[in-house]
Amino acid sequence: MTIRMFGRYLMFCMFIALLVATVHLFFVDAVRPASAQPSADEFVELKTALKDGNVEQRRVAARQLAVVKPERADPKILFPLLKTALEDSDDKVRELAAAAVARVAWGYSMQVGDPRLAQLRADKVLEAKLITLVADPSDEIRKSVVQSLVLGFDASPVIEKTMLDQFPKEPDAATRGYIVDYLGHHRYTDKEAEKLIIQALGDRAPHVRQRAALYLKEMKPPTLAVQEALLDAYQVEGSAAVRQSMLHAMVANRATVEEWRDNYIAHLERTLAELKEASKELEQAIKTIRTSQ
Repeated sequence: MTIRMFGRYLMFCMFIALLVATVHLFFVDAVRPASAQPSADEFVELKTALKDGNVEQRRVAARQLAVVKPERADPKILFPLLKTALEDSDDKVRELAAAAVARVAWGYSMQVGDPRLAQLRADKVLEAKLITLVADPSDEIRKSVVQSLVLGFDASPVIEKTMLDQFPKEPDAATRGYIVDYLGHHRYTDKEAEKLIIQALGDRAPHVRQRAALYLKEMKPPTLAVQEALLDAYQVEGSAAVRQSMLHAMVANRATVEEWRDNYIAHLERTLAELKEASKELEQAIKTIRTSQ
């Protein structure tokens, strides 16, 4: 699987998850048809409704944000509304707002060269609000927030640390999978990210283990620790599909590991040759000093 194929696989997984969330909104929580998109005037009404003291009114407004079509999502109008909803004290309002951000991020990312994606990535206030919700008590909020960070925002040390801190204590398997996707999507190869990915190979959820294997397949250059972890995980893996992904990762990385070893050996040989040459020069200098006495 190439990097491009891995990216497509990631986008497909995100699409399916968003599709399921949208169906849930339409048939469980929706209060108006999906085709009834808010007009410009209604966006103004939504701003007022999101600050209403009645939680049901805020939920109605948040539901409308969650079904806004990406092509109608003008950042200047929509982003301030999302920020307000993400700060709401009600779990359902925050959940719907997080789902809306994920939906918009996905929509922008699917349009090649869409300038609104750059605007989303540049909105550090919205990014900061999402980061604070990575540890939200609600499973659905955390899941949507991580999806949003994967699709809509650039890599950053703050987001990476937040993901690394959350993974070991994350109870929701889908969210753990999205955290692995985030690290893989942004090509993290530092030691802490590597530890998390290796840990994900032993996750209790098969799809998390498989995503970890897919990421490690693209990891360049792999370390010996990665190879050992893959081999250990492969030997005890019970899922045929996950075993296949792990096998592909090991096969793909084998040549790279051998290449890395060859390069390292060549480096040591060059260093040894340089030391030998330096040793000869030192011996000659000693002889010169002794004969001059």
